[in-house]
Amino acid sequence: DIQGQDLSAIARTLQE
Repeated sequence: DIQGQDLSAIARTLQE
């Protein structure tokens, strides 16, 4: 799912 990947990218940005 595109949305799932989007959330993954956002989560990584927040962690960094």
